[in-house]
This record gives sequence, structure tokens and C-alpha cells, in this order.
Amino acid sequence: MSKAVITWNLNDFEENQNFKRCVKSKDMAMLLWELKHNSYKKCSRKADDTDEDDFHVIFEHINELFEEFNVDIDDLID
Repeated sequence: MSKAVITWNLNDFEENQNFKRCVKSKDMAMLLWELKHNSYKKCSRKADDTDEDDFHVIFEHINELFEEFNVDIDDLID
């Protein structure tokens, strides 16, 4: 079995950012999968059930996904 060891200097801001991005990569991939495969259905249903603006429904759903998958985009972008 192949193995890799990656070392980061967490006291260095750039390396710490790269570390956080790697650690959150699975959560981000799951968020994107959910967004791609299930969001249209969920947003369509919610838009039909409420009087809210469609854009509001969509962005509310996207923000909920970020919370659900614990992805803080502001923490991952310089």
C-alpha cells in the first residue's frame, strides 16, 4: 500500500490555510455533490410551497448546505 506524509508549518499563515483546505476537502466535495444532485428538487419544492423569491430560496438552501457540511468559506479563502 502506498503512503504519503505531508508536513505543514501551522505557524505559517499560508501553510495553515493549505492545511485547512486539505482537511475540509471531503466536506467540500460532499457539499458540492449535494448541491449538484439534490438541490434543484429541494429548492423547487420549497419555492412552490412558499411565497418567497426563488433566488432567496436558492441562496438560503446553499447557505444551509455550508452550515450542514461545516464549511466556513471565509476561513478557507485568504
